[in-house]
Amino acid sequence: MCRKTWMKRTICSMLLVSLIGIMMTSGCGSATDVGETEATPMENSAQSDESTALEASKSDMDPNGENAENEHSPLYISESVVKKDGSTTAKTDVATDLPLLSKVDTWPEEVVERKPYDTEMTGRVGGYFLIPMDGGIYRYDDYSSSSEAMSAQGISLATDELIFTCTEKGISENYDYDIYSLKAYPDKDLLLANCIGYNSIIISYAPAQGIRDGELEDAQENDFVIRKNGSVISGKELWQEFCGKVAQGQPAVVRLGYYYTLEKRNMSEELREAEKADFPCLFLQQLYYDGSSFTLSPVHKLGEEYVIYEKPQIDSPERTYSHLMHYADEAENAFTSYTAYDKYVLTNNDQVTWKELQQSVLSSVSGYIQHQEVYGEYVWKEGMER
Repeated sequence: MCRKTWMKRTICSMLLVSLIGIMMTSGCGSATDVGETEATPMENSAQSDESTALEASKSDMDPNGENAENEHSPLYISESVVKKDGSTTAKTDVATDLPLLSKVDTWPEEVVERKPYDTEMTGRVGGYFLIPMDGGIYRYDDYSSSSEAMSAQGISLATDELIFTCTEKGISENYDYDIYSLKAYPDKDLLLANCIGYNSIIISYAPAQGIRDGELEDAQENDFVIRKNGSVISGKELWQEFCGKVAQGQPAVVRLGYYYTLEKRNMSEELREAEKADFPCLFLQQLYYDGSSFTLSPVHKLGEEYVIYEKPQIDSPERTYSHLMHYADEAENAFTSYTAYDKYVLTNNDQVTWKELQQSVLSSVSGYIQHQEVYGEYVWKEGMER
C-alpha cells in the first residue's frame, strides 16, 4: 500500500463515522448550494454560538437519538443566506483577504533516513511488513502491484540475500512470504516480498508520517481553518467570511487543514500498532472560488512558505467543482458517535443530498459521486469526542 493509499484509508476511516448511520435510516440532512442565489452558509449573526445551537438540538431528540416530533429537525436548513433585500446572514467583518498561494512545479529531493520502528511486532501487520534486520525492526509498505511491473520499468530485481520469512493469516488460507534484499538497493529502501505460490511484490521503507512539533500551531497562525477528526476546532470565522463572499458572488480563498489523531479510533490492535507513527497527521489544502467555480489544491510547506504542490504519492490531484453544498441535521440514528452535524461539501450537482453522497461511497450499483467535504462541525456524544 503506497502512501497515497494510506492517506485515503485515513480519510475513509473518518467517513465511516457517519456511514454507519446512513445505512439504517431513510432520512437525510438539508442540501443548499452556496454558489447559487439560494445558497445557505452557516448562520451565526442571529446566534451567538453555533456549537450552542447544535447542543440545544439534543433536547428535541428521543432517548434513542431519533427525531422526536418533526419531519425535519431544528437543524434542517432550507433558507437562503442571500436575502431578498440583498442582505446576508454570513459574517463578513473579518476581512483577512488572504492571498492565493504560489504554485511550484518541482520539489527539492527529500532524503529519507531509514530508522527502526518502535514495536515488538514482526511480520505482516495491519497491511504493512514489520521486518527485523540490522539490529532493529523496520516498517515497509507496498511499492508496486507486482515485480513484473517493476521489471517493465527496467528496474533490476536481482536478489541479494534472504532477510526474513513470515506468514499472513487470511480468511480462507494463509500466505507465506520470503523477504529478500535487492542488489540494486544496498540501502534497503526497497525490498522484494515473494508471496510463495503467488506473485512477488516490491515493498518500500515506510517512514513515520506524523507531524512535527509546532506544525499544527504554525498552520493555525497562517490562517488555516483546522478540523480535528472531522470537526472544526479553529478558524471558524475565516470559513464564515469565505461563505459570505461566495454567497455574494465575490472571488474568495480559504486555507484548510485536516488534523487526525489516533485516539478513540475504531481499529484493530495490529493496525493501531502499524500506524501509530503516522499520527497525529495534518493535510493542507487551498480552496479558491473565482466567482463561478471552486478549485481545491494540495498545499505543503516549502521552507518558511506554504505553496501549492501535488506530491504524487501523497496528494489527491487538484480538482475543480461547480457547487459548494451545505448539509445540516441531527444524527441519522442512535448508532452514530455524534448527535448533530453541520458540513459543507464540494460537488458538481446542486440537487444531490448528503445521503446520496454517502450511499455512493458504498454502492457499486449507482456509482461513486465525486465530492469532497471541506468543512464540518459535529456535536459528539458524551465520551465520544474525537
